[in-house]
Amino acid sequence: MTSADWAGLAMVVVLIVVAAVLAAAETFITRVSKVRAYRLREEGKRGAASLVKIVESPPPYLNVVLLLMLAVHLAGTTAAAVIAVRVIGDLGEVIATVSMTFLLFVFAEVAPKTYAVMQTDRVALRLAPATVAVTRLVGPLTKGMIKLAN
Repeated sequence: MTSADWAGLAMVVVLIVVAAVLAAAETFITRVSKVRAYRLREEGKRGAASLVKIVESPPPYLNVVLLLMLAVHLAGTTAAAVIAVRVIGDLGEVIATVSMTFLLFVFAEVAPKTYAVMQTDRVALRLAPATVAVTRLVGPLTKGMIKLAN
């Protein structure tokens, strides 16, 4: 394996971590109620102001998270397949696809979503500010794509 292959594998690992964070964000967006968000804001919890913005209008935030999650899953799987084909050969595509399906399911879906269900307030307060910031950047793209689809 070349240094470029190792760098590519490092990128795949980073993409799996990003996918895990996005999965946790998806879970908190769908689980936190307005009442709970307002209560956390009243208690002066850090991140609660952003959380209130999200629960007052969840669809734009959820759409951005879902779009980014899809992009990260595809990018990670594609990068893994390119590396596997270069290192293993033709069978590399199948091995990379099966491996990434397992890794994404376990480490970027089940584990972070289970944690977010068990620790909803903690996850919501930590990820809400970043979710609001990312939605400011990517939101116009998702709005445009939804208008196009409609």
